[in-house]
Amino acid sequence: MSLAQPQTNEHTIAALSTPPGVGAIAVVRLSGPNARAIAGRVFSGTEDLTKASPRTACHGFAVNESGECLDEVLATVFSAPHSYTGEDMVELSCHGGPLPSALVLDAVIRAGACPAAPGEFTKRAFLNGKLDLSQAEAIAEVIGARSRAGLKAALSQLGGSLSERVRRTREKLIAVLAELEARLDFSEDVDEPLGVDATGRVIGSAAEDLRRLLDGASLGRLAREGARVVIAGRPNVGKSSLLNAMVGRDRAIVTTVPGTTRDAIEEWVEVGGILLTLADTAGLRSAGDEIEAEGVRRTRSLIRESRLVLAVMEMQTTPGEETVRLVAELAREAPVLPVVNKMDLGGDPERWRKALGDPPERGEGAHPVLPCSFVSALTGEGVDALKGRIVEALCGGGILDGWGDEVLLTNARHIDALRRAHEALGRTQAALEEGVTEELLAFEVGGAVRAMGEISGESVTEEVLDSIFSRFCVGK
Repeated sequence: MSLAQPQTNEHTIAALSTPPGVGAIAVVRLSGPNARAIAGRVFSGTEDLTKASPRTACHGFAVNESGECLDEVLATVFSAPHSYTGEDMVELSCHGGPLPSALVLDAVIRAGACPAAPGEFTKRAFLNGKLDLSQAEAIAEVIGARSRAGLKAALSQLGGSLSERVRRTREKLIAVLAELEARLDFSEDVDEPLGVDATGRVIGSAAEDLRRLLDGASLGRLAREGARVVIAGRPNVGKSSLLNAMVGRDRAIVTTVPGTTRDAIEEWVEVGGILLTLADTAGLRSAGDEIEAEGVRRTRSLIRESRLVLAVMEMQTTPGEETVRLVAELAREAPVLPVVNKMDLGGDPERWRKALGDPPERGEGAHPVLPCSFVSALTGEGVDALKGRIVEALCGGGILDGWGDEVLLTNARHIDALRRAHEALGRTQAALEEGVTEELLAFEVGGAVRAMGEISGESVTEEVLDSIFSRFCVGK
């Protein structure tokens, strides 16, 4: 389907658009051709909602069909097309207890409204041209953002940054496709051969646009989802103390007894705009019992799933063969940042830098070992610097400060669509070099155009729409 003219929906829908539970207010939202009339049957006040001016707030009471007062409300009227959905809308703000909001919503439905499906308000906004599909998806991203970086990326997409980038590139390809299809449809009127060089330059420029967007996918997913960072090492080197120091509270039990941590303890902390899932793990050693053995097994499993491993060691120990071997072992599974703890007790940092400065022999395909960080989990010295090193290791710098105006891809659907478009352009470039038929060129360029249209919703199936909006909350 394509972005169409504003839709006419026969039904007026209603839902609670604020979270259920106790709060200052709750908002019951209506949208559709009879929103004013239905809300007017429930609203009792000095103003007739069917005649109220657009964007008017009216004080009154919500009543049921018997005229019984349900709650004091504020009715806000929005007229089509100047509303969120592009339809007539009314929002009834009542007190935020579970019972008042439930009674007001029930009264609205009894008055003629249909219960809204998940995401139906935003779906109507999309169908009525109030926003494109990527912007609609960004609304859910804004609501679900768990870090400043994730929120910034979602707001950028909501503002249309991704749509605009894709639109400009897509227009280049539409011009090429139009020429190819004209040459196929009116071949008898075409005397000049296809300008292969000029066409190739346009295809190459479009492919480069998509490549740059796809290059930001890894950083975008990091902004949206965060990263798991595993704290690993031998028993009793201060792993749990380091977790506590990084999250700013006593999350893990700390004792002088080796092997206190038997299972992974996870905690979330935002660092440099990124949501980090820190996992304190069981000490890596030959297990003394079945429970500890299971803890070590889980530690190794978490290491394999992590984006970064903090290999914790004690400054007072000698960075000998066993230490280098541990770091090498960890680097076979994930990138490693060695963290030398207990610097408050003194020691020689240079000794550690020399021991781990040249990446140890890790085997083919191993991950990088970064320069050491030095901390005292007890006093907090070096912890902030370590956080900065983690952000640098994950994304090459402060994610909020460093990305500027670049568009970050955060959505798997968008990444898949642009990857398919980029692959189609790669095949087009190869076909141009081989001098294949214009029909095949049109097929590949058309595929790229359609894939890119999936971003804004200009070429998307009803099944895809249903899948996207079904993940929204009811009332949005």
